[in-house]
Amino acid sequence: MRKRSIFITTTIIFLLLILFPTMISANEKTYDVGTTNLLIRSGPSIESEVLGKLNPGDQVKVFDESNGWYQTYYNGKEAWVASQFLFQGKQKSVTSPPSSESVSISATGVRIRSGPGTSYSIIGFTTLGETFSVLDKNNDWIKVSLPNGNIGWIASWLTNQQASEAIPKARSNKSIQEPSKSISGNASLSGYNIILDPGHGGNDSGAIGVGNVYEKDMVMEVVDDITNRLKQEGATVLLTRSNDTRIELPKRVAISHAYQTHAFISLHFNASPIISANGISTHYYSNQNLAYQVQNAIAQHLNLSDRGIRQDSFYVLRNNQNPAILIEMGFITNPSDLLKIQSKDYQSSIAEAITQGLISYFKN
Repeated sequence: MRKRSIFITTTIIFLLLILFPTMISANEKTYDVGTTNLLIRSGPSIESEVLGKLNPGDQVKVFDESNGWYQTYYNGKEAWVASQFLFQGKQKSVTSPPSSESVSISATGVRIRSGPGTSYSIIGFTTLGETFSVLDKNNDWIKVSLPNGNIGWIASWLTNQQASEAIPKARSNKSIQEPSKSISGNASLSGYNIILDPGHGGNDSGAIGVGNVYEKDMVMEVVDDITNRLKQEGATVLLTRSNDTRIELPKRVAISHAYQTHAFISLHFNASPIISANGISTHYYSNQNLAYQVQNAIAQHLNLSDRGIRQDSFYVLRNNQNPAILIEMGFITNPSDLLKIQSKDYQSSIAEAITQGLISYFKN
C-alpha cells in the first residue's frame, strides 16, 4: 500500500513538472517595446527602483498585469514595465495587401497608437514629414504600416489628410506667418509643442460683451499674435480651431492626446452680470505650477487686474493627460477691460506674457 502511495505521488509530481512550464507559457504574452529608454522597475510604480532600460526592437515577455504595469523578468528578477509603451508583436502587417495611398505627418512628435483612438496605448512617435502607407481608415484615424513591419494608428488631423471635422484650415484673411528666426536669438521654446485652444466657435458664441461683441471672435483676434510670438521662440504651435468652427470639447482634448503636447492652453474671455467685474485669471486642474508661471507673467506685462490662479474642473483641464491651463483674458462685459482688450498693445502684451510664462515653466 505504501509503495502504491509513493508511486502515485511521484507520478503527480512528474506530471506537474511537465505541465507547469506549459501552463506558464500559455499565460505569458510577448510584447514589443514602442519607445526609447523605457524604464524597467522593481515594482508597479514610478517610485520603484530602476533596474534597466529598453528600446525599440526589444521584446518583453509579460506574465501579469497590475494597474497599467506589466510584470516580466529582468536578469532573473521580477520586474515591471509601463504597459502603455508596449504592444503585441502579433500585430504584424505582413499579410496586409500593398497600398498605393500614403500619408505624411504634418507635425512633430505625433503619437502612434495601437488602435483608432486616444484610449489605445502609445506604441511610438513620428517625425515631421515622415511618410507611411495607408492600410485603412476609421473616422478620424488612419491605419498605417510602420517601418518595422508592424501596424499603428495616427490621428488624421495631424497629417496631410485632415478629416473634414478635425482641425479647420487656417483663415484666409489672416494667415499665420512663419518667422525666419527667433527674436531673442536663442529659441527658448525650441523642441516644445504647444496647443492653443481658442474657446467656443460656430454656433457657440461664448460670452456676449459690451457692444454685442462675441467671445468667440475676440479670442480669434489675439490667437494669431500668441501663435506668432511662440513660434518666434522656436515652439511648434497647433490650434484646435483656426476659423469660426465649433469644435466639441472631447475633440479638443483628443487633439491634445494625439499630439506629444508639452502644454495645452485654452483661451477665453470672461463675463459677469456685475459690470465692475474685471481682470485676468488662469485656471488649472492638476498643474498648478504652469498656471502660476503664466499668470505671474501676465501680471507683469498687462495693465489689467490680477485675479490670480484658481483650481477648476473645466472639461479640457480635468480630462487632459497633458499639462493644461485655461486663461480668462479679461472681462468683455467690463467697458474698461474691453477697451484695453481691443487695443493692439494688449494683443502683443498677452502674447509676450504667455510666451514668457511658458519659458519660465519649462526652464525652471
